[in-house]
Amino acid sequence: MAPTTGSPGSGGTPEVTTTSGPSTPLTPPTCGRDDAPGGGGPAPDVASEPAGQIRFVAYGPDGELLDHRAFAALQTNRQGDTGFNDTLLDPATLEVIEIGALYPDERGEVVLDRPAGPVALSLAWPTELGYSTVIVDLPGPGTHLFNLLVARQAVADLDRYSVGASAGEWQSVRAGAGEALALAETLAAENPAAAAAAADRAFELASRAVLMPRFAPRAGGDLLPKGVTIDRVVVDPELWSSVAAMAGDRTPWARIVFDPEVPAEVYRSTIDAARAAGVRVLGELLDSSAMAQVPLADFEDRVKEYVDAFPDLDAWEVGNEVNGNWLGADVAEKIAFATRYVNENATGCTMLTLYWQLGEDTESSSMFSWAAANLDADTIAGIDDISVSMWVQGHPMGTAFDRVFTTLARRYPAQRLLIGELGYGNDDLELLWWWGDASDPTGAGRRAVAETYLPLMFDRPWLSGGGFWWYYLDDLYPPNDLWATIAAF
Repeated sequence: MAPTTGSPGSGGTPEVTTTSGPSTPLTPPTCGRDDAPGGGGPAPDVASEPAGQIRFVAYGPDGELLDHRAFAALQTNRQGDTGFNDTLLDPATLEVIEIGALYPDERGEVVLDRPAGPVALSLAWPTELGYSTVIVDLPGPGTHLFNLLVARQAVADLDRYSVGASAGEWQSVRAGAGEALALAETLAAENPAAAAAAADRAFELASRAVLMPRFAPRAGGDLLPKGVTIDRVVVDPELWSSVAAMAGDRTPWARIVFDPEVPAEVYRSTIDAARAAGVRVLGELLDSSAMAQVPLADFEDRVKEYVDAFPDLDAWEVGNEVNGNWLGADVAEKIAFATRYVNENATGCTMLTLYWQLGEDTESSSMFSWAAANLDADTIAGIDDISVSMWVQGHPMGTAFDRVFTTLARRYPAQRLLIGELGYGNDDLELLWWWGDASDPTGAGRRAVAETYLPLMFDRPWLSGGGFWWYYLDDLYPPNDLWATIAAF
């Protein structure tokens, strides 16, 4: 779990239990992908253009022409410097080229210096649903209507990632987006303000359609975990039955965050109780919030202790939010060791969790850039599942969802892809961007995050995934409206 200055992660002193005995055996789960589509979803087709300055003409939601100051206020949700996330990307890999690309020219207008070749711009942008990360493949130098570029991209992406989609509500929404975009194109030359308004409508509809489940639903099974995270040692038997019930026809999973100060044997009764209720267990060897405080040699000893104690555990998280800038030194080495040791000494699957962000932090810690620089082929070959930690209050997703996960699927075609962490509105992370409801983050906002993102992991053909909600004890238990929201799909 990502900290602001330090995450609660395992949160406080856990209950200590002394019950011993072998963990309850379950049939080994399926690891990795057995339906890999040969490289994931389609890649964008971005033209190579010369270097030069791009000037954006942009209109706000009330039809006002935006200078750089007003544009930045909208982009950042008026959060100031902490909200700037405009980033130039390699459009094929989503690796960072430059963070902080937009700036005001001498007239205060919005400009950027475009490098030569294929390049994309990402930034946070508001929709009626909340803030999305918008990834726009950039045209050549010149003056461009920003609203129209965003709408074109959203509609193009919707079509690109909807091949084979089944009929449903999304088709009528897509049709509306196409009509609004066609109107914007017609108006662009003579009435840019009216064109921007039509483009904004197209963008809203396309953004809504992008996030609709639109493919034939997949049945439950080991390839479709619906999971939660337990960040304390717990023995309440009702808790485990509620986890199993929430999963419905999916496979119930629980990530247990192993506290850095607690010996492995303390968790035996908790693991036994979970598995007796039919809940598979993912053991998190060390939360990201604790990684910097544990030197490599101590980490290796910890891995040995826990894996040797539970060699038949269903799965192991060999690294949590590994590209976070708070994890300290030797992260790649720790991941490599944990992956090797689990594969050599245990029967369970291996999962690695990346922390979703493109331009909210440093270039080197951006998700795709960090992975390219730090995860070698041998390590990846030993990992079954790649998951993404998504906290959209600090790192918007929204419209970018399909492009992000198809890019991940192309990079890791042999791995199952999941949402490894999902949460919203919790006090341990700053609320920079809203989703679902700007005024009710822990109620309507949290439910909107769950009902937007988790169903997509059971829908997209390039994902054989599933997902884990992070704070089960704090957010969902005893069963409440959020529990019911997640149980409903």
